[in-house]
Amino acid sequence: MEAGKKHFLLLDDTDKLWSAGLNDCGQLGIGSHKTQKNFVPVSNLNNTVVSIACGPYSSFAVQADGTLWGWGSNSKYNLGKGDRSSRVIPVKINLEAVIDSVSAGEHSTLALDSYGGVWSWGMNTTQQLARETVGVLPGIIPSLSGIQSIVCSNSSSFAIDSSGALWGWGSNTGNSLDLDADESEYFPQPRIISTSLGLPPLKQISSGLGICLAVDDEDCVWTWGESISEYDHHDSDKSKPIVTKLEIDGHAKRVIAKEKILTILTNEGSVYCWGASCGSTQLLVQDHMYRVQNPVKVNLPRKFQHVALSSMGAIIGVDENGKLINWGRELDNNYPYDSEDLTISLDWPHSVRLPKQSNIKSGATLIA
Repeated sequence: MEAGKKHFLLLDDTDKLWSAGLNDCGQLGIGSHKTQKNFVPVSNLNNTVVSIACGPYSSFAVQADGTLWGWGSNSKYNLGKGDRSSRVIPVKINLEAVIDSVSAGEHSTLALDSYGGVWSWGMNTTQQLARETVGVLPGIIPSLSGIQSIVCSNSSSFAIDSSGALWGWGSNTGNSLDLDADESEYFPQPRIISTSLGLPPLKQISSGLGICLAVDDEDCVWTWGESISEYDHHDSDKSKPIVTKLEIDGHAKRVIAKEKILTILTNEGSVYCWGASCGSTQLLVQDHMYRVQNPVKVNLPRKFQHVALSSMGAIIGVDENGKLINWGRELDNNYPYDSEDLTISLDWPHSVRLPKQSNIKSGATLIA
């Protein structure tokens, strides 16, 4: 389960892909630009889908045969097809490799192949492709090998290798790539940054708007980059970002950083949210809260197996019974050009396929 800015992708327990939400760029992959309140099947994928990713306005799927497919916005060469025309159904992205996973930002895309190589394409305004020019077509990053995980944010890129070392390149917003460099500096080539940051071996990374979350081998969460107060420009010393080990109840299963909202899902089933754009609607509390500085447990009396966070602050979670729950910001907020009500429908008759989980009950339902 993944989310873009105002759309969601879901894999069910038969490995079939579904989508719902805004569809102005064709990001739902249904052959039209019609917005969908209900989850509908994605077109043109005839093989088992094993991995999915969302950019803000684009979508991607890796099939079991190692082929990569993309659809939606292509204005920044997001789809790697050599042109800038959006696609309303999935199209195959030609790479000379078997692909394991994909990660998408607003301006660029990364793919990880079966040999641990990393491919990049899209815009290169902040050197996030580790290439000299715009990536009209996919190209491999020659300095990276043995990579196990990738993350493509809006202006920077990250990779974790087989030793747990974290590599970074692109924009240094919030000093997320280096403790000593100037914040406005770009790093055109990948380099190991976990050593200078003092991080232990990592297995997961997520990056928002100048702020990073990572999970180490002991399922502890680390954060660095811009603090929440820096979004208000109150922090006078941005040259020394603080690397912090977060205190939560339990062990991290997944971390998500989307622009100015941060989320943790624990192995015990709790969901935490915080950030400069996090407030009462994400935490489900009556008291007014905004710009939440530290992780706060979401006020829902149930355990979750998986969550997805849109960059608009809408959240979908799968509880322990396989039921889909959505909360947070409504998808039609702050889009004056879109008059349609995008609150996702309550009708969802399919169970959801979860990572490393096969015994999910059928009949999952999306409720408000």
